Amino acid sequence: MREDVTFLRELSTIHTESTKMGWHIFWSVILTYIAFTIITAVLTAIVGGITSTAFAYSLLTGSVGQFLDACVVFSIVVLYRDVRVSIVQSIRFSALRQPSTYFYITLGFGCLYIISFLMIEFWQFETTAANPVNMQRHTAGGWQEVFWLIALIIVGPVKEEVMFRGFLYRVVANRLYPVAGLFGSSVLFGIMHPGYPVSSVLAGVVFGLLYQRTNSLAAPILLHMSWNAYVIFST
Repeated sequence: MREDVTFLRELSTIHTESTKMGWHIFWSVILTYIAFTIITAVLTAIVGGITSTAFAYSLLTGSVGQFLDACVVFSIVVLYRDVRVSIVQSIRFSALRQPSTYFYITLGFGCLYIISFLMIEFWQFETTAANPVNMQRHTAGGWQEVFWLIALIIVGPVKEEVMFRGFLYRVVANRLYPVAGLFGSSVLFGIMHPGYPVSSVLAGVVFGLLYQRTNSLAAPILLHMSWNAYVIFST
């Protein structure tokens, strides 16, 4: 009984701490991310100057770029305690024990498939041909292929869901309205995916709605991983 009371107190403490994350934390994190990204880009440019421009470009756009960006994101999570507490609170792996979660994940996957079909195949608003990540995959082999798969199927989805749904959505939704958090994080998600801007915005809405419905960041992470794996192995 005492353990249950202690556990409830810990949950209450986490909830109280997560609500402290206001606009000052929001803008601090954004500016820190921009600063870290600029530093990473400068260091990459220096490496490119020493080696070759093509090598620097591959670092920024390929699987290595995914890992570098993930390092920036998770460094920020470690650096800001309020962000770290909020992310931990939002994961909720317990949601994966509920059958309804997998129903919503399957429904979300179907929505992503329809979005992809309409944007790429039917209306042809977007194309996969110019995506540097896809081009890198076709030229990769051996351990580079494994590295690429880990980056796109595991690292990328975890990093992006932590950044867009775990942080951006939660702050804006808590401080303004859930709709503002949903569409704000989705638009930024689309901006970060210039190869598929419209599809990415709509996909961001799907991921955000899944997070809203399940109240767990684990659900959109799993959907994101599944979708990336499907796209990779179906092309």
